[in-house]
Amino acid sequence: MDQFLFEFQTTGIKLAGALAGIARGQDFADAAFTVAYLKRALDHLHKSQAGLEAVTPKTLLPESMMADARKELFWIREGILRLMDEFRRRGI
Repeated sequence: MDQFLFEFQTTGIKLAGALAGIARGQDFADAAFTVAYLKRALDHLHKSQAGLEAVTPKTLLPESMMADARKELFWIREGILRLMDEFRRRGI
């Protein structure tokens, strides 16, 4: 469970680093740089997903909660991939 939580929190930190300037209304400095940050976030998200799956057999959480967590992680993953595609089209 610790891996799941740590990696999920790290994903949020990496996303904040990638998108903070945009959230403040600033233009992004470098599309390739933003994509690189998003890739790092995606890597941590994948590790979070692996951590969640590692605890699934231990039934530490109700199955409905595990299913909801999987859906949320997948939704975040899809959002990161969409952003990566958008920034690749803008800058490369």
